[in-house]
Amino acid sequence: MNSILFLHGGSLNRGMWAQQIEALKNDFDIHALDLLGHGQNISKTFTLESAIDQVDTFISNKIGNITIVVGLSLGGYVAIAYADKHPKNVSKLILSGCCIQYFGFIGFLARLNTILLKIIGKKRFESIQKKELMKITSRSVTETICNNGISLNGGRESMSEVIGKDFVHMIKKCKAPILLINGDNDTLNRKYEARYIEVGNNLSIDPMKNCGHLCSLEKPDVFTSMVSKFASQTYTQQDNHPEKYYSGKTRPLK
Repeated sequence: MNSILFLHGGSLNRGMWAQQIEALKNDFDIHALDLLGHGQNISKTFTLESAIDQVDTFISNKIGNITIVVGLSLGGYVAIAYADKHPKNVSKLILSGCCIQYFGFIGFLARLNTILLKIIGKKRFESIQKKELMKITSRSVTETICNNGISLNGGRESMSEVIGKDFVHMIKKCKAPILLINGDNDTLNRKYEARYIEVGNNLSIDPMKNCGHLCSLEKPDVFTSMVSKFASQTYTQQDNHPEKYYSGKTRPLK
């Protein structure tokens, strides 16, 4: 039975994968982890290197075999970095919302955002996050995530940690099959995905229509189906036809 490890987005927790876990638990060996600074590990400090070590320890001790890693946003960046450092432990990567490269002006805006998160305050941040979640997913899923803990510090620390990191170079070195899933309305990630496509080995893209950044929550059944199919099949480079997705806002970067 194939093992799958789900890694959540910044400030959220493993509760965001509740629908995928329930749907896939009979067909796969399913796991979800609270990254450092989030959920059950909210009291700990997040760094990218410590997250890599955390994932490695979890896979070694709790899973014990080569793993399919699914990551959204922060979880996607951690998945890429983990596969770069421990390539023999990853059989496939499924990535969503983690194409933006935080250099230059984008990196500057991200640094401003970390300052804003220091100012906004914990209660206000939690309230905003809950309202945003309620717009895209059910009340029960929102409550599951909120009950597990929304992390202001985790969100700020994780944003700081991805600034200036060259994830494109990591993707270029990755030999594992990769499925890239971005919501059509996640404008910057759709735009920046061209850089992954240009360098990726055995990389397939499957955009989700009428979705934003948290597409696994917006259309959980569609996202789950994509994960299940990719986890169960062998993809080759011939399956990748990125040019058909380049129209309007998804044209390649120069």
